[in-house]
Amino acid sequence: MAKMTPQPTSSAIRPFARCAPTWSLLTISIGAIAMLTAVTGADAAHAQSKPVRARPPKLDESRFEAIFFDDVKSQLQGDLPSERAERNSQPTMSNDPGGEPVAGQNDDPMGWKTLISAASLEDLIKETKLRLDREITTPAAFNGGGFKVARREFSLLALLFAIIENYPGDVRWKSDAAAARERLARAAANTKVGSIQTYQEAKQRLLDLDDLVRGSSLNATTDSEIDWSNLIDRVPIMQLLEWAYQQELSKQVASESEFEANQDAIRRYAELIAVLGKTMLFEEMPDATDEDYQQFTQEMIQQALQVRLAVETDNPDLARRAAGAIGQSCSTCHENFR
Repeated sequence: MAKMTPQPTSSAIRPFARCAPTWSLLTISIGAIAMLTAVTGADAAHAQSKPVRARPPKLDESRFEAIFFDDVKSQLQGDLPSERAERNSQPTMSNDPGGEPVAGQNDDPMGWKTLISAASLEDLIKETKLRLDREITTPAAFNGGGFKVARREFSLLALLFAIIENYPGDVRWKSDAAAARERLARAAANTKVGSIQTYQEAKQRLLDLDDLVRGSSLNATTDSEIDWSNLIDRVPIMQLLEWAYQQELSKQVASESEFEANQDAIRRYAELIAVLGKTMLFEEMPDATDEDYQQFTQEMIQQALQVRLAVETDNPDLARRAAGAIGQSCSTCHENFR
């Protein structure tokens, strides 16, 4: 058998064999590029096409007449934010404590509008109602000391409604102010002691107040004249001053952050201090004719108005200084009239 001799591989064939993998990779790469180009072109074509949107529905506006108010503003109560600047432009009180007309304020013969805004009157009444809700709960709690707090709060309410009764212009609860003032003043006088009878009367007055706050009317009138000395006496006035200053105002002006966070409350309690001071100077009130007493009280009123000015001008330093002066006036007065 003849011996098989291996045939030599052609030199032209061997290089091609070594390059075969390279050509395969090149072919795959060209195919991938072609596929990528095709996909990219499809995405671009899809992106350029605009989606078909549904037409907006046609609504009959008359369907909503029984659901929404035609004029929302007509349903609101109290001052709108745009009215705050006008409210803040009220002039300060003159040095006349007796309620004589202030120059340029012929519509405010009692001077109340120069001391307190209608919004503050409303807010103070609502706050007082909430405090009474916590005190007038059960006869036992009322007789155990709640009647003392109720006397202070009813005295404040009687004063606030008396101010509303004499307040110029339109202010909430004005038509019911006289009747409310008379009932609340009587309740304040009776709650000097705690008993089941005074508790029942206090509960009824709280119901009256709840009706007013909710928008109902007392459906009652009165022709009684305001006797400021019987409306509120010195004890509740001093209690209210101490509370308004120490528990509220002094804390709210203690720092710039507190001042910025409590400006509405600062104004409200400053105005309350001012009207309490004015009430202390009516002729029927104790020591109202004493010159030193008048001086201390006038200083307190003017500094309270400076606190209000600090709110209007966004001046926390002025608020802090004026509040400190209020405290000094009170301390000096207490040293001389204990």
